[in-house]
Amino acid sequence: MKIMKKMFMLFACLALCSSLVFCSAEQLDNHIPKAWSDTVKSSPITVDDFKNITFEGIADYLIGIVIDTAKAPLRLFAKLCAALIVAAIVHSFYDSDGVAQLSDTVMTLALFTLCCGSMMALLTEFSQVIEESRVYLSAFIPVFTSVLVSCGQTSGATVYNGIFFAACMLFSSALCGIGIPIIRIYLALNAITCSGGIIDASSLVTSVEKWIKWILTFIATAFAALLGMQTALAQSTDNVLLKASKFIVGSSVPVIGRAVSDAMSSVFSGLKLLKGTIGFAAIAVICALFIPLIIKFVVYHMIFSMTQVVASGVGMGKTAKLLDGFSKCISICISMLFLFLLMVVSSTMVMVLIGGSA
Repeated sequence: MKIMKKMFMLFACLALCSSLVFCSAEQLDNHIPKAWSDTVKSSPITVDDFKNITFEGIADYLIGIVIDTAKAPLRLFAKLCAALIVAAIVHSFYDSDGVAQLSDTVMTLALFTLCCGSMMALLTEFSQVIEESRVYLSAFIPVFTSVLVSCGQTSGATVYNGIFFAACMLFSSALCGIGIPIIRIYLALNAITCSGGIIDASSLVTSVEKWIKWILTFIATAFAALLGMQTALAQSTDNVLLKASKFIVGSSVPVIGRAVSDAMSSVFSGLKLLKGTIGFAAIAVICALFIPLIIKFVVYHMIFSMTQVVASGVGMGKTAKLLDGFSKCISICISMLFLFLLMVVSSTMVMVLIGGSA
């Protein structure tokens, strides 16, 4: 029954293509669904512009983003260094271990207060970007699925609209509903541990960090394996059905059957080019959402790492440990963003590349 349904969808697709064979290019543009054209227009960059981009252009673009996002982190770095220098000067007047521990604890709490606002703002922006990408993908995936069906990739469309859609929605919901709260708890536990209070949560902090990294690695491996196997099977099924359908059309239609079959191959090539354009539009939109935020996280990671070096240099061990916790927290956020970005880009690119002409 499933094979019959796929055959019927392919015959309908072939019938549509045969009607487009005798259309001119301008008429063909008019037959493109509005949802397809809207998806292409939403892209921040066109395919032609991307082809003309040079390495210098990419470098200038990234440097511009770094300059725009580095102002607030640099101000924070200046405040942190100033506080550490003042604490080191005060510490130099008292040669006592008790005073040194007290000043280190006070400085740890002060730096946590200074950094906490920036971290909460980063996590809020993290959640907003994930939510915006989820809303965009919920509108894009059905559109791209229809494009895949029009190209004869019915099984591939099922995989993309099933596994990929479910994985993206589930993972994005998990990041916003579970990942962000866990990161906030991680920050709180790290602050409690570094402040030298009664509660020592250092082992718990280390365990949380290891478990988060293990879960992210497992998700990436499982998604890649499942998508790869499903895509390989879907591609084989689509190629067989497409070849069978074109053979039936070529052999059953009198006189012009072979010509119609060859003409439909040309139309399929045009539709696959359109598929690549629409897929590129989605990748460009997602990259435009994620790359600036990833660069901002990287800049803050560098700031906290450099401040940690300064804290270690002036003898603030607890403060250095706190800043190391901030750096690890940002590393986890970067890993989450990269994983979600790679899920979208790799899945879309796979669907664009497979489905060669039968």
